Amino acid sequence: MTVKISKTFYKLAFWGSLCAVAWLSVTSLTQTQHLFAWQDKLQHAAAYGGLCFLMLRAYGDNWGFWPSTIGLGLFGLAIEVIQSTTGYRQAEIWDFIANLTGIFAVGLTAQYFRVK
Repeated sequence: MTVKISKTFYKLAFWGSLCAVAWLSVTSLTQTQHLFAWQDKLQHAAAYGGLCFLMLRAYGDNWGFWPSTIGLGLFGLAIEVIQSTTGYRQAEIWDFIANLTGIFAVGLTAQYFRVK
């Protein structure tokens, strides 16, 4: 039995997740203990990879691959710029690179398998 998930569900999940990532990216956080050195970067890649998956499922037919991934990359860049103005968060180029890694890993995989 195959379960069909509606575009509306993906749209709600995408916008809810985008808002959650934006909120978590600009709120003040207490220092957390990392299990390994690049845990933060893996979390960035996973979050933006998840956003890319949801975006492509919700809007990929309308927007296409490149506009979707570039738009999400610009969102990640904007978040880093906003973080640099907060006084309690800082922008990091490696965070932005991790964001792009997640976006393009999921986006290119979706292109390869023609996920729609």
